[in-house]
Amino acid sequence: MGSRANTNDTLQFLGETTDWYHTRLKDENFFIHKSLASPL
Repeated sequence: MGSRANTNDTLQFLGETTDWYHTRLKDENFFIHKSLASPL
Protein backbone atom coordinates (compact mmCIF):
# COMPACT_ATOMS: atom_id res chain seq x y z
CA MET A 1 0.00 0.00 0.00
CA GLY A 2 2.64 2.49 1.07
CA SER A 3 5.06 1.22 -1.55
CA ARG A 4 3.40 3.32 -4.23
CA ALA A 5 3.96 6.59 -2.35
CA ASN A 6 7.41 5.35 -1.45
CA THR A 7 8.19 4.75 -5.12
CA ASN A 8 6.94 8.21 -6.07
CA ASP A 9 9.10 9.81 -3.38
CA THR A 10 12.08 7.76 -4.54
CA LEU A 11 11.55 8.69 -8.19
CA GLN A 12 11.21 12.36 -7.27
CA PHE A 13 14.36 12.14 -5.14
CA LEU A 14 16.27 10.42 -7.95
CA GLY A 15 15.06 13.01 -10.44
CA GLU A 16 16.22 15.89 -8.25
CA THR A 17 19.49 14.12 -7.49
CA THR A 18 20.11 13.45 -11.18
CA ASP A 19 19.48 17.12 -12.00
CA TRP A 20 21.87 18.10 -9.22
CA TYR A 21 24.57 15.75 -10.49
CA HIS A 22 24.16 16.97 -14.06
CA THR A 23 24.60 20.57 -12.92
CA ARG A 24 27.38 19.74 -10.48
CA LEU A 25 29.41 17.45 -12.74
CA LYS A 26 28.96 19.33 -16.00
CA ASP A 27 32.36 21.01 -15.54
CA GLU A 28 33.89 18.13 -13.58
CA ASN A 29 33.11 15.59 -16.31
CA PHE A 30 35.72 17.17 -18.57
CA PHE A 31 38.29 17.12 -15.77
CA ILE A 32 37.46 13.49 -14.92
CA HIS A 33 37.59 12.46 -18.57
CA LYS A 34 40.92 14.24 -19.03
CA SER A 35 42.28 12.63 -15.86
CA LEU A 36 41.18 9.16 -16.95
CA ALA A 37 42.39 9.58 -20.52
CA SER A 38 45.71 11.28 -19.85
CA PRO A 39 47.55 8.15 -18.55
CA LEU A 40 46.41 6.32 -21.66
